[in-house]
Amino acid sequence: MRQEDYFVYPPKTDARMRREDISRLGTPEVHLALLDENVGDIMEGKSEINKPLAVFDDDLITNEALQLNEPKVIINCS
Repeated sequence: MRQEDYFVYPPKTDARMRREDISRLGTPEVHLALLDENVGDIMEGKSEINKPLAVFDDDLITNEALQLNEPKVIINCS
């Protein structure tokens, strides 16, 4: 699970938008509520989450089911 997967816009589009308007950089470009929800599901011990998946080469965001058999590490920077 990577934070890049939670960006609002696909990778190349996001980079272009940053160049056009630097104020888009930071928290406005990330689906923080969805990221928080998925982390909460992991902390609750759910066995699977549905999460976004950024595909850089295709400049798109799709979804994937992530199996959570035994997460090894969760980093919380709050």
